[in-house]
Amino acid sequence: MAQLKKLKEQQTSIKSINKITKAMKLVSTAKAQKALKRLKGYKNYYLQIGNVVDDIAKDVLQKKTFKGTTFIFFTSDLGLVGGYNSNIIKLVKKEFNPKTDKLIVIGKKGNSFIKELIAKNFPKEKIVSIQSVEFVEAKNLSSNVRSLLSDYLEKNLKIVCVYTKYISQISFEPSIKTLLPIEINKNNTNNNKDKISSVTEYEPEKEILLKEILSIYLESLLFGYYLESITSEHTSRRVAMENATKNGDDMLKKLSIAFNRERQAKITQEISEVIGGAEALK
Repeated sequence: MAQLKKLKEQQTSIKSINKITKAMKLVSTAKAQKALKRLKGYKNYYLQIGNVVDDIAKDVLQKKTFKGTTFIFFTSDLGLVGGYNSNIIKLVKKEFNPKTDKLIVIGKKGNSFIKELIAKNFPKEKIVSIQSVEFVEAKNLSSNVRSLLSDYLEKNLKIVCVYTKYISQISFEPSIKTLLPIEINKNNTNNNKDKISSVTEYEPEKEILLKEILSIYLESLLFGYYLESITSEHTSRRVAMENATKNGDDMLKKLSIAFNRERQAKITQEISEVIGGAEALK
């Protein structure tokens, strides 16, 4: 009887969890669709900004010797996203050099990596922690963009963004992109570049214009990579909740079989006891 009660409690518990995972899947599906719509609408804009900056930079870009890299990487504020955060952190760890590099961590789930670095005596002043992804949503990037430009122009640090690239409704992958120095031909095809060059005249001179437009360029790309990341996050959570629901359904089937088997054994035992008692009375 105790075993039957235990199996029944497990079934009730899993059914409750399944209700939550199904609800979260529906919410994540809706959020992913909304985020994807925004990403598609914004992507042309930030790619075109990249095209313009490429066209300007190709004539005025000077080679620099870099002392290190400033890494910006996106994690989520909430959990239950499968391998979304761990894959990003794994990529950062692979590329990050504690001796020369700096970090800008966006999202609460990056705290584990920060704590790990601090435990290894990594200087706190080389870490900027932005505790909420909504900070980027509100486009509060100006002060950080100024800091990034200072790192690049004055401290000779590369600026690199690590984010999760959205590929499809079931596919996304951690990616790393160099924002500064500008990698010519990375943001656009040769056809696009030639088209822009043939119809565009710049005033003032390109050297002055490039310095002025770099902040817009950085903000545009960072917000674009944020949209990629947030779309991937919601998609990852939807996939995780779908898998959790399937696993819950499988467990319920197994528990149902175990419960019926245990109940049948109990009934068989009781029948045997009744028959045995009747035989003893003869």
